[in-house]
Parts: sequence; structure tokens; C-alpha cells
Amino acid sequence: MSWWDFLDPRSDRFQRWLRQTYGGGTTPRPQRPLRRPFSLNAELKLAGLPYEPLKDHDIVGADPLESFAEIFGQLRDGERATVTVDLRAVPNARAAKIRSYWLAKAPGSVVRGELSEPETQRLPLGQVVTRRQDTSRLNNKLNPQAVLFEVQILIHTESRDDPDRPAELFRRFLTAFQQWKGANELTVHGQLLSFAGHDVRFFGADAFGWRRWWFRFRLTTGLFWPASPGLVTAWELAGLLKPWTKHNSSDAPWRLNDPWPPPVQ
Repeated sequence: MSWWDFLDPRSDRFQRWLRQTYGGGTTPRPQRPLRRPFSLNAELKLAGLPYEPLKDHDIVGADPLESFAEIFGQLRDGERATVTVDLRAVPNARAAKIRSYWLAKAPGSVVRGELSEPETQRLPLGQVVTRRQDTSRLNNKLNPQAVLFEVQILIHTESRDDPDRPAELFRRFLTAFQQWKGANELTVHGQLLSFAGHDVRFFGADAFGWRRWWFRFRLTTGLFWPASPGLVTAWELAGLLKPWTKHNSSDAPWRLNDPWPPPVQ
């Protein structure tokens, strides 16, 4: 064999020499790895001040998880979605400081030591009604008898074929979370860059590589490190912390009367 045969393995003589020497053809080329699926990552936070409560849900007679079950049930082949809601109880000593801080920041004056009736002397009727509404919300959210929780909500959607599908799935999940819209609501965490009165770009969980890595690290390991501190009570997110109920009419949840689902291949 000439030196050119060694430099050019694609030549016929090199192929024949390889088959004669090793009894087979050339080493098969490694298959190209599958293309990364199109994905979207987002973290939700409280849009308003922490002392403003979310809308509570009456678990009996309705299932707020039905909207989520319908979205999961309509996932196509090559699509995946993950929604995690993590809560961590705030220690009593720290919760007392948080309550004192936000009571001082909240509009209106509240009786120290208990949340009962606001000071409404010498106020017009309209301000009296507003003050009582504010105090009612404070009673629900900052009552010393209620346990405060920090919340972290992560949403991940992906599609293997359609680049627009992850954003569509995320918008549907965000709409499902609007069930909890009350004096406060859940919105996407990030920074909106504006120029000359126009929105240029939104810097969220996918804005930079290190943000995507940090998001996936928290999602896969369960690390509780919310980007924006939010305070909730158990009654605010009770609808998300329970299993499916009989009031959920979606076909996505597996029920006891259904046959056992086949294993995932």
C-alpha cells in the first residue's frame, strides 16, 4: 500500500485492505445525537405586595386542578410539561417580623397586637370602606394564627418538533393559574426592557445560559431558592396541594376504576 492509502481511508484499496485484515468493513459512523427539543422555562411570582392575598378556592364541589389535567392530557408525542409548586414554612420568629414589617407598610392603621378594626375616626365614608377592605385582607393574610409559607412555582414545557408549541403550552398553564387571581395574582418573574415607550425584550428564566442552568438545577434537584420571595398561606394554595378529586371531569388523571396504565416505553 502506498502512503496515499493511509492518508485517504475512503479509497477502494484501503477498504479492501481493511476487510482482509480485520474481516469486516469500516467502523460505522456514530449516529448524530438527536436535536435538542424546543423548550421554555418560566418562574411565577406574586404580582402584588406579599400581604395582598390570592383568591381562595372551595375545594368541595370543584377541582381547580381540572384545567391543568386537561393541558397534560392534550400533550402530543414528543412533548413534555412539568409544573412544580414548592412551599416552605416560615419560622415563627421570622414570620412575626414579616407581619410587623408589612403591617407597617400596609395602608391604614391597624390596632397593634390583633387584627380587628381599623382606626376610622374622622374619615369620609369612602375611605372608611376602603380601610375596612384593606384590614379584611390583612386579617386573611397576616393573621398571627395562620402559617406563612414561601412559594416557588416553576414551569417547563418542551416540544421535539414544533418551536411554537412550548410557548403555547406555557400560556395555557399561565391561564390556568389565573384561577387564583384576587387582590393578588401570579405572574411571570423577569425584567422587561423598554426603549422609547416600546417593549424590547423580556429577561426571564431563559434570558441567559446561566439562568437556564440554574432553573433546570432547581427543577431537577428540588432546590428551594425562589427568584422572588413570595408569601402565601395554606388556604390560598390549598387547591394545588391536594390530589385529584371526583369533581375533576378530565380524562387525564388515572382513577381507581380505570385499568392500570401501560408502562412508559
